[in-house]
Amino acid sequence: MKKLTALSTAILASLIATAAVSAPKEPLVTERYFTPQLAPQSSVKQSVTSDGTLPNDAEFMRLQYSYLHSSLTEATIGNHFVGSWLNSQTKTTKKIRVGILDSGFAPHPDISYANESADFFERDSDAYSEEHMRNFASCEPHGSFVSSVIAAKSNNGVGIFGSGNNVEAIPVRVAACGEGMNFEMTDGINWLAGKSFSDEGINDISHQVDVINISRAGYGECPVDVQEAIDYAVSKGISIVAGAGNASVETATAWPANCKGVIAVSATDASDNQASFTNYGATNDITARGVSMAMYGLDDPSLPNKAYIGSGTSFSSPLVSAAIANVLSVTDGLTLAEVKYLLLSTSTEFTDNTTCTVDSCGEGHLNNDKLVQAGELYQSGNLSYIKQALPYGNACDKQLLIETFGESLPLCGMLELTLNALGTERDHVIYNVYRAPKGTAIDVNDSATELFISDTKKTTQLVPDFDIESFDYGFTVCFSDDCSDDVIKITTYEEKDASCE
Repeated sequence: MKKLTALSTAILASLIATAAVSAPKEPLVTERYFTPQLAPQSSVKQSVTSDGTLPNDAEFMRLQYSYLHSSLTEATIGNHFVGSWLNSQTKTTKKIRVGILDSGFAPHPDISYANESADFFERDSDAYSEEHMRNFASCEPHGSFVSSVIAAKSNNGVGIFGSGNNVEAIPVRVAACGEGMNFEMTDGINWLAGKSFSDEGINDISHQVDVINISRAGYGECPVDVQEAIDYAVSKGISIVAGAGNASVETATAWPANCKGVIAVSATDASDNQASFTNYGATNDITARGVSMAMYGLDDPSLPNKAYIGSGTSFSSPLVSAAIANVLSVTDGLTLAEVKYLLLSTSTEFTDNTTCTVDSCGEGHLNNDKLVQAGELYQSGNLSYIKQALPYGNACDKQLLIETFGESLPLCGMLELTLNALGTERDHVIYNVYRAPKGTAIDVNDSATELFISDTKKTTQLVPDFDIESFDYGFTVCFSDDCSDDVIKITTYEEKDASCE
């Protein structure tokens, strides 16, 4: 563990102040954080579940049930993590690596940290600063708070439940006592994506991460070097998730949430309303619970269930990072466009009972379980597909339909286009369907690709004139004004029903 003397701390503070004055082109990250408070201790001995349908972590029911699990009988929506966790207990999942760019990391026996880390504040390979935080109460373990939301060990009868089903957190220290410069964030992103800093004495990462979580914010335009680092990570297929910020201003003014290629996460409160502190606006992609969240701080061996309660988009963001990790753990080869589409399209729509709207909070409330389900369906070709439209009922029913309507409707030639088998039509979600000659890439900017269906809101429709023998099909999607040219593939099933032979 690193040890900083009072003198070195003073020198450190002086360097930060000097850098902020002498290098105005290097913006200072000055995000407003809310210090988590020790959770009230339970007056009764914590019991654990025994039927296996809920995790047995001692504080799950008391501190986390309301936002990680939900049902139709509950007033709140929650973000639905228990279903995918339960399913993961009976199947093989891949371990997913989540990079945490933050300040204030400390080892904890109930957090699944990787055996590697990096410190871009002091420029070495040890991100942990536990002793310094124990000596200086003003330096909080923010990185540990965030890491535990994602990677607390689950179902071990101790403490809290981690929202990532099979993850390891890679700590990257990019600030001290909450403050740092944008070049430290830039270097941290690049290192997590595989760039070498060995010439500075920092060990190379063993292999790149799958997701990067950034629960930090500066204000102004996205710095050029930060955007370049994000572009590099995105080019390596890494999803980047950032908290919207806690200043009650437009997210468009907060970076890295306003940087291109970042999934920006706002916060909701315990009633699933827009949190009073969250940054807001059309820049937000999705929202997740950010009030009264359970987390770990510095380890206390005398109290293994010691947890803290905190609020902020710092803790909404890691829920989304964990959800992306969860869908990646049960799928192979999803593109970033596919991940984002699945994430947003499976979110729970805002109702009239919440103060959130698509113009303030994002596309909807995070729904982890539905995301993971959609990912598995997409992988198997059962989420977005083209199939013959007559696979319903028994053989006699099908024959009767053909005999009765066959002359007026081309039942045996009619195809069903389903863009999202789990989706519902949303007024602000628009799809465009494209096709290209079979075996060629579908690229909206290529003359060989043609627009087949434009500006439709329908997630399922019957189309009589598909040519599935000659063309491959795909679609793009617009969520409000957020439109992408990245094509989502559509699986084509050519088999005809036996009644049509």
